[in-house]
Amino acid sequence: MSLASRILKAVDAASTHRIVAPGLATPIRAFLAAELMVRKKLPVILAGSREHAEDIYRELAFFSGVEETNAADHGILFLGSDEKSPYEEYSPDAHAVMERLATLHRLLKEPDTVRALVVTPHAMLRRHVPPSIFERAGDYVMQGTDIDRDQLLARLELSGYNAVTTVEDPGTFSVRGGIIDIFSPHRTRPFRLDLFGDTIDSIRLFDPETQRTSTEIEDAIILPAREIVFDGGTVERAQQQIQALAEELTIPTRVVNAIVDDIENHIHFFGIEALLPIFHAEPLAACDVYLPKGDHVVYLASDIEAFEAASEKVFAEARIEYEATISAHQLAIEPERHLVDGPETMARSLAGQRCVELPEIAIGTTTPTVDVRFETTESIRADILRSTRAIEQPEDVLQPLVDRLRAWRRDGLTTLIVCHTRGQAERIKQLLAPKNLSVRLHGRPFVLSELLGGSGSGSGSGGGGAGIDVSGDASPSRLRDRSVHAWLVLGEIAAGFVLPEANLAVVAEEEIFGQRMKPKRRRTAAAKDFVSDLKDLKPGDYVVHVDFGIGLYHGLTKLTVSGVESDYLLLEYKGNDKLYLPVHRLRLIQKYVTGEEGRQPQLDRLGTQTWLNTKRKIKDTLLKMAAELLRLYAMRASLQGFAIPPPDDTFRRFEAEFAFDPTPDQARAIEDVLKDLQRSSPMDRLICGDVGYGKTEVAIRAAVAMALAKKQVAVLVPTTVLAAQHYQVFKERVANYPVSVGIVSRFQDKDEIKEALTALKEGKLDIIIGTHRILSKDVNFRDLGLLVIDEEHRFGVTHKEKLKKYRATVHVLSMSATPIPRTLNMGLIGVRDLSMITTPPEDRLAVKTEVHKFSEETIRESILKEIRRGGQCFVVHNRVSSIGAFKRMLERLVPEARIGVGHGQMGEEDLEQVMVDFMTKKTNVLLSTTIIESGVDIPNANTIIINRADRFGLAQLYQLRGRVGRAKARGFAHFLIPAGNLSKQARRRIAVLQRFTELGAGFQVASHDLEIRGAGNIIGKQQSGSIAQVGFELYQTLLAEAIDELKGSERRSMKEPELEFPLPSLIPDKYIAAPGERLSYYQRLNAADTDEAIYDLLQEMSDLYGTPPAEVENLIELMRLKQRLGRASVLGLQYGPATKSMPPRVVLRFDQDDPNLNGAHVVQFVEQNKHRRRLTPDGRLVVHLVPAEDLREMLHQAMEQVEQLLRVRYRSAANNA
Repeated sequence: MSLASRILKAVDAASTHRIVAPGLATPIRAFLAAELMVRKKLPVILAGSREHAEDIYRELAFFSGVEETNAADHGILFLGSDEKSPYEEYSPDAHAVMERLATLHRLLKEPDTVRALVVTPHAMLRRHVPPSIFERAGDYVMQGTDIDRDQLLARLELSGYNAVTTVEDPGTFSVRGGIIDIFSPHRTRPFRLDLFGDTIDSIRLFDPETQRTSTEIEDAIILPAREIVFDGGTVERAQQQIQALAEELTIPTRVVNAIVDDIENHIHFFGIEALLPIFHAEPLAACDVYLPKGDHVVYLASDIEAFEAASEKVFAEARIEYEATISAHQLAIEPERHLVDGPETMARSLAGQRCVELPEIAIGTTTPTVDVRFETTESIRADILRSTRAIEQPEDVLQPLVDRLRAWRRDGLTTLIVCHTRGQAERIKQLLAPKNLSVRLHGRPFVLSELLGGSGSGSGSGGGGAGIDVSGDASPSRLRDRSVHAWLVLGEIAAGFVLPEANLAVVAEEEIFGQRMKPKRRRTAAAKDFVSDLKDLKPGDYVVHVDFGIGLYHGLTKLTVSGVESDYLLLEYKGNDKLYLPVHRLRLIQKYVTGEEGRQPQLDRLGTQTWLNTKRKIKDTLLKMAAELLRLYAMRASLQGFAIPPPDDTFRRFEAEFAFDPTPDQARAIEDVLKDLQRSSPMDRLICGDVGYGKTEVAIRAAVAMALAKKQVAVLVPTTVLAAQHYQVFKERVANYPVSVGIVSRFQDKDEIKEALTALKEGKLDIIIGTHRILSKDVNFRDLGLLVIDEEHRFGVTHKEKLKKYRATVHVLSMSATPIPRTLNMGLIGVRDLSMITTPPEDRLAVKTEVHKFSEETIRESILKEIRRGGQCFVVHNRVSSIGAFKRMLERLVPEARIGVGHGQMGEEDLEQVMVDFMTKKTNVLLSTTIIESGVDIPNANTIIINRADRFGLAQLYQLRGRVGRAKARGFAHFLIPAGNLSKQARRRIAVLQRFTELGAGFQVASHDLEIRGAGNIIGKQQSGSIAQVGFELYQTLLAEAIDELKGSERRSMKEPELEFPLPSLIPDKYIAAPGERLSYYQRLNAADTDEAIYDLLQEMSDLYGTPPAEVENLIELMRLKQRLGRASVLGLQYGPATKSMPPRVVLRFDQDDPNLNGAHVVQFVEQNKHRRRLTPDGRLVVHLVPAEDLREMLHQAMEQVEQLLRVRYRSAANNA
């Protein structure tokens, strides 16, 4: 009998239908719930804590064979709630609110689709919106029906949706003429309404990342995006209740009037959620109103007695806070309207329902008890660590696991090893291969029903699709194959267990390799090359024209030339000269970026040689620089160095112990470095990526690979702080391996340094980490194989000269936190290879981000909470003049804290000492401005408080928030804003902050943000001056040209063909209203170099804006023609209409400077059809066309002629080859 069957039988036998199953580990609870789902029961798991709920939800998704991110699509729901007091001024996570509304709606309106529900304790305690909100605030749209467009848009705004340009996040909508995009909270994908007049012509789901539509659906429900909806009589009722409450509590009139005005204007002001009960005509609902009921429902309740005790405490604390709030003459609503009576609600929820209580222990209970015999597998890791230190042969380290696998197979158990990624699964398989074990990879999502004979591969609605085998490695009938020692399955589970009655053993990857992080999965956009995006170009911005230089952009304007209307960019040059640039030549324009914030460049003058001379001078300089780079590259390639052997099992096991899944970029960088180290010529590679993107792990793997090959490694860093940080990280990472790590810096005493240097000289120290001190003459290596340099640009000329001697003999790996655009690789590849890590790591334990009004109590509680759990805290106050007073306030509020202060006006050594004190935990609170060195990673600091967050940009907040949440503990970011009334602009900023309470989800800071970082860090001051003259993008293009010129490589000309064809070709503003969007499409069309890419953009426009007008279709065809002209070395094409003596024609003007142009090919092309083609004395090609009424037909004829010219060129090139 299975576990679920035994439990159900015991529940049905109990007179109260309630039993106790004490001591069950979390994964077994999830296993039991999943088995109940297979048996067509609906488990409702009442978790003991938020963390417990999240673990069970993740594991329930695993046992059901679905991804956690789309578990709700398969009927596995999560009901959570804020754990904050209703009387604390803060703004709840908008995404969490929408997730809760989606779950409540599903429970209420679609109960038959619910297969499992996980509920947090606070969700049981808090009152929720009444069911009526989904009747009055929800909308329903259906294909083929008429709607009032304006009314729908108004209702969306009243329901809490934000109007945006592009819909990417739940709770947003956008309008483009007859197309409305809506992202309802209960959907994993938004949908697009395409209106024909007032009729809904189609409803299609679309990808929020690509904006491309996919599935067409017949109808859609639109849920409210907030718990407060400003509809009907809500506004008037809320205003009346607030005024009555204010009079009762003697609240100042000005405070009341501000709130009443905000409600009148439908503003979701900060902290409005504390007044939630007054915005609903009915009382807020207790959780049991929504919870499933029926014979098929089974409640799995964590310790009920503990829940009831905790609920009484929460209610008592809320009562005290309520009294304190009204005593301070602030608006507050009684606790009874926010919270429920815990014991009463629990009793109502479980009344008449099957229930299994799951306390840690059962003492003195009269409820029937069921004992479940199981073992945990947590001892595997400890045994492996003991083996690591005790045995001589590295291949025997996994023997404790091997012994268990063999014993479990003898006992008839099926063993699952749960791996986060396929890469980790392959690694385990490789490590166990020499042990004569049968270990197989289960190539599809694991579904519990595969182990429960006769239940099929599905498990109710939504489950069937998860069990498709895509690999051929396994089938359901073979999971019970007694010859297999272990199946490797993909998923996440908190801990393993052995459950004899299920004939099952489960091992978590962490129990083999150590604790790993639990990332919150999210969509991530692929990293892009550096191209200045013209979408955000505004009138008044500086631009660079490749041929005419630096000008001022004054917007898009329409001009009619030769009877044809088109869009032009209006550019202003020195002396108020104007230049109108047709949009089909947009490739000639780049946004002016130098990396020097606030720099105002001089405008160039049209009609002079100044700009051309500037370009020529910079090009000459770049040619000299490129020649030197290529010379060094050739010299390095001829040198002989040490090649390490391929990675062995010990190294693979070391890799597997990395606590995170490497990002794709990080994995590529590691692969690049290991390949370099296995070559005999010395490596010289630069790893480039932002702080926290995983460069250090790349360096650690390189260092360990070298140390295991019996070679020494030096890690050179610019500051003592970074030395201490790297020493700590390296030492922890190699703790279980025969690799020794030492440090040399000014914070070590003389004896410690002498000891380290002696060990280094004698070959007893494998890895040395230090500042420029390790470049001193008294530092001698026994056998140096690798030099790792962190932030090389921060070393002086003298140190760089010393580094040159190493490059000739040892492998060199440099790291930089200054992102370098991919295309600049062409300029730097002469001296070093480049690996980019541009993919941000997944939000490991998602940083909980909250917006608060400034409150001393909030500051005290946040700091105390962190330091009481043994952590540290950043406090950001970005005013040096008042930072001393702020410190005194912190000392008064939190006397328990040890506070350090750091800012940019301190001396370098003083600032360094402050950071070292914080790193070594002498201080546990660091009060600083934003200038504190961002490269320092302090895993123990997991709370950041940012004062006056309304004064920061999103990019700054993203960077600051990135300092926390890098360890096993959850990170917290508290954004403090003023307690008084905010300006409209500040309110808008806070609205954005509230939308992005989880910064990083749908918000990325571009790695090429040179305005913030400065180009001088990349290539030095001299080149930085050149960049200022021509802009960064043109500079890198010229540099790449110089490299290609010296290498003899072919390169597409920067010249853009001119097109004169009397066909209206533009994107009308009636079709796409936003100038920035039109400009972006013009730019992307100009950059598209294949028909497929061009038609792809046409399809995107059709998706987003509806059927394109004729002018857009004409533009598409002109862009296809222009693309071919560029390949054919044509500088211009002019259309000539038919005359009495001559048919219609096109005249092609060639680029005589293009090395790809071959006159013989053009002559051959003319010879093929002399009646229609001829060359003029000045080298122009005239091609006669066949008369046609449709100008687009004439355009296609011209395109066909250019294609024939290209075919002649390609055939000739093939014959010559």
